[in-house]
Amino acid sequence: MALRDINYKLDIFAYEDNPAASWIWSRPPELDVTSPKTISKAKAMISECHEHHIDCKVANPPRLPTRVINVHESTSPMIHLHIPEGNGKFDQYITLSYCWGGDQPVVALKHNLDHLRSGIPLAALPQTLQDAVQTTRGLGYQYLWADALCIIQDDNEDIAREIAAIAGIYRNSTATILAATSGSVREGYLNRPREQPCFITLPVKLSNGETGQIGIGHPCQWSFGWNLDPLSKRGWAFQESLLARRILFYGPYEVLFHRHSLGFTRLVPSYIKYPDDQQPSSRALFHSQDRAASWSEIVRQYTLRNFTFPEDRSRAITGIVEALEKVWDDKCVFGMWVSRFLEQMTWYNIAGFRFHPSMRRSNSAPSWSWLSIDGQSARLTLSCRVIPEYEWPTLESNLFNIYRDIEEVDESGGMPCFYLYLGSESHLSSE
Repeated sequence: MALRDINYKLDIFAYEDNPAASWIWSRPPELDVTSPKTISKAKAMISECHEHHIDCKVANPPRLPTRVINVHESTSPMIHLHIPEGNGKFDQYITLSYCWGGDQPVVALKHNLDHLRSGIPLAALPQTLQDAVQTTRGLGYQYLWADALCIIQDDNEDIAREIAAIAGIYRNSTATILAATSGSVREGYLNRPREQPCFITLPVKLSNGETGQIGIGHPCQWSFGWNLDPLSKRGWAFQESLLARRILFYGPYEVLFHRHSLGFTRLVPSYIKYPDDQQPSSRALFHSQDRAASWSEIVRQYTLRNFTFPEDRSRAITGIVEALEKVWDDKCVFGMWVSRFLEQMTWYNIAGFRFHPSMRRSNSAPSWSWLSIDGQSARLTLSCRVIPEYEWPTLESNLFNIYRDIEEVDESGGMPCFYLYLGSESHLSSE
C-alpha cells in the first residue's frame, strides 16, 4: 500500500487562553468538574431548559417528597433531614443517582430520624453524598433527595410507599445528579482523577506573527455502554436516569447535560465525541410510534443490569411502567403489555446461550414473566420477538385476567401462584 493511500484522522485543539484559540475552535474537555465555568454553565442550561423548553417547563414548583435533605448555605458544616408537615411544601429540589457499593455509614432508620432532623455534620456523610451536597449548594438549591437518607431503610412499609412514588420523585426534580464513575458511595464523584486522552503539543506560527500551541491526539469517542461505568450496571439507576427531567452526568472526562426530550450535550465545548444514537431520550422511547420496539429496548437495557437483592428486579422498573401506562393508555402485567401480551410472552435470551448456573427463578414474578429470572454474575440479555401483528389476535382487556391462588399448595413451595387466563368469549346457543 502506498503512503498516499493511508487516510487517518486526528483531533486538533487549543486551550482557550492560548493565542491559537483564535484559529482553532476545538477545545479540550473541562476536567475540573467543580470549576466556576462548569457550575455557571450547568446553572445556565438548567435555567434555560426550565424557562424556555415547552417539554420541560413546569408552571409551579413541585411538592417536595416525603423527606429531603436541607443542605443549608455553602459554608455550613451541617445538613439536616427535612420532613414537610401538613400538606407538604412546594419547592425545587435535586435528586441523586449513585452506587451504594455496600453498606453506608449513615442511613435513615426508625430510631435515628430525630437525630437526622436535628442535624448531622456534613463530614459524617460518605463522600458521594458530601459531593452531592456541594453540587446542590453550587447550583443554588436548598433541597437534595438521596434514597439512603430519605427512605427509612428498616421500615418495609415506608420502602414500599417511597418506591411507589419514585417515578414522581425523579420526574419532578429540577435535575438529577448521575455519579456515573463511582462504584461506591465512599469514592465520591467530584474529585476523582480525570485524565485527558493522550495527545502531543506542537508550536504553531500564526498568521498575525504570534506563536501558539495546539494539541494533537487520536480521535476520542466515548460510548454510553452498559459496562463502561459502575452506575450503568446498577439496576435501580436505569429508571432513575430514564425518568429524570434533566441530568448532570459526571463522566470520566467532563460533565454532560441531558434533558429528556433531546439527549446528552456538553456543558462546555470539547473535542470528545459522544454518539447520539446510543442513549435514546426518554421522550423518544415513550412517544415512539413503534411501542413494541421501545419496550424491547427498555427490557434489553434493563436486564443487562445487576441487583444486590434479586427481588428488586420487579420493583426497580415500576416507575417506568407507571409512566408508560399513562402515556400508552395500556396495562402492564409482570413486564408484559396487555395490548401485545401474546407477542411479549415469547421473550427469550438474545445472547443465545443456556442459562448460567447463577440464574435462578424468583418468587417475585410468575415463571412466564421475564421478571422471574434473577442472576447477578451472568449477563442475561432478554428481548421480545417482534412477530407480525396479523399473526396474533388482539387481546381485549375484558378477556384478560390473572388469578392469585391464596392457598398454600405443596407444588408452589408455599408461595402464592398466579394463574393466567387467556381466551375468547363463546356464546352458547339457546337451543
